[in-house]
Amino acid sequence: MDTLRPEVSRRIHGRDLCADKQRALEHLQRFGVPTTLLMVLVGGVNEEDLGLILELCWKADFVRSLTIQTMTYTGQGGGQFLPRRHLSVEAAERLLAAASGGRVRRSDFMPLPTAHPLCYGVAYYLTDEAGGAHSFLDLVARDEAARWLADGYLIHPTDELEEAMRRGIDRLWAEGGHPASLGAVKRLLAAAFPAGERLDLHERQRRAERLVKTVYIHAHMDEDTFEVGRAMRCPDQVPVNAERLVGACSYNLRYRQQDPRFWVTP
Repeated sequence: MDTLRPEVSRRIHGRDLCADKQRALEHLQRFGVPTTLLMVLVGGVNEEDLGLILELCWKADFVRSLTIQTMTYTGQGGGQFLPRRHLSVEAAERLLAAASGGRVRRSDFMPLPTAHPLCYGVAYYLTDEAGGAHSFLDLVARDEAARWLADGYLIHPTDELEEAMRRGIDRLWAEGGHPASLGAVKRLLAAAFPAGERLDLHERQRRAERLVKTVYIHAHMDEDTFEVGRAMRCPDQVPVNAERLVGACSYNLRYRQQDPRFWVTP
């Protein structure tokens, strides 16, 4: 979902794909398929679409998350794309915060512990009925959140998480200055533990997921920005064969053109 504007779609993709992608979203919504929107952010090209795509993410209850990947100039398409303007994770966070109208703050993001800090920024939110966004970091300390992400960027329910959330709710209640955040928590609890219903864990999680949004920002590397230190810490591994995995950026730069699954020489 790189853009919602036909002229920009033609520049990025070679033709206007907006109507096709809108129809795909309509089908996903019709059948309630949990969905991640993926946007490739191209500096100076589709930055104006950030606010529109973020709004789409927030309004659609079947959309669970938004992933923003900054443009890398590799492959047949990227290698010919000009100008080659690179965006860091920090730059993408600033652009998104500016486009969000105050809904998203740079301070909501934290590096992914399993990756190099220049590769990933991630933020988790509770939504409210008015379309507001309330960062998980308003509830819990940043170091606690980092422990939950030690095994990856998906947060799984644990006793430690429950206790940390409970402490956060108590703190917000005691401070008395966060009624909207407390209202978002109450809405989440009402969805997961409805009065008069006995739900299993799967159903509770399914209902609660609709009220949680995640934003990922992922900066890949290309030949202009490649760093060995980042490559060594890459958590995104591509299988080259049955016995070997290669980090995604290293794969894109050095292996993809040798892989018959993705590259055919005329």
